[in-house]
Amino acid sequence: MNTTKLSIIIATYNCSTTLEKCLDSIFMQTYPHIEVVIADGASTDGTLEILKRYADKLSGWISEPDSGLYDALNKALERTTGEWIYVMGADDTFYGPGSVDQAMQKLASVPQNAMIAYGAINYIRTNGRRHLWGPNWDIAKKHIRSKMAIPHQGVFHARSLFEHFGGFDTKLQIAGDYKIIIQSLSIAEPVFLENLCVANHHEGGKSTLRENRIKSLLEVRQIQQEHGYPITLAWLYAYFKGLVWMVVIGIRNFFSFPSKIHSSSGIR
Repeated sequence: MNTTKLSIIIATYNCSTTLEKCLDSIFMQTYPHIEVVIADGASTDGTLEILKRYADKLSGWISEPDSGLYDALNKALERTTGEWIYVMGADDTFYGPGSVDQAMQKLASVPQNAMIAYGAINYIRTNGRRHLWGPNWDIAKKHIRSKMAIPHQGVFHARSLFEHFGGFDTKLQIAGDYKIIIQSLSIAEPVFLENLCVANHHEGGKSTLRENRIKSLLEVRQIQQEHGYPITLAWLYAYFKGLVWMVVIGIRNFFSFPSKIHSSSGIR
């Protein structure tokens, strides 16, 4: 019997409209060895009431001001004890009740030096359309030096990853998950967990919002430079598209056209 513990960490801030559904998807998992730790950024919208209602099911939670997403995740990380750590968005849910059980079975057979393992996600757009996304590593590694090429909502982090490199970089606001994956490459390549869909992820996370595209790309480029990666045509193309979109936003705002940009609750 697999008794490996999975620690799920969640950073919350004013996400009362989505958090309960997220937590319900965790507590209906069939895998028994799960702990959940939440770091809240002093929410004011009813999030705390939800945390208090679920307190007996949580392994721990705090609510206090923080300096951003990665500061909150590090606070939660410090309170975990599991061999594997999963970062969950407050507006995401597990794909099904057996998602964690399937993942943990697969994690039991990854190489001992593995620091990152990942499966696919069910990506749900604001218009309701959805598709499975999660390329195997043979494909993803061709693009990882240009962008986040694997779905971070499908990623499981070995505790040894944080023991070796420390927590998430709090100087970053968007691309901290990308940096931790790039760091891990110096030890071992990520392991793709085949035939596994981990989570439902809704379009609108901070890194995918169009108005944040340039900031996200600049953080990604900063990380690439820190690790000696040359600039790529793919990054330049994405940056150009981001600049064009910023011009479109400016024109739209100038003429007061209705914006179609959506954001999910709890975005920091």
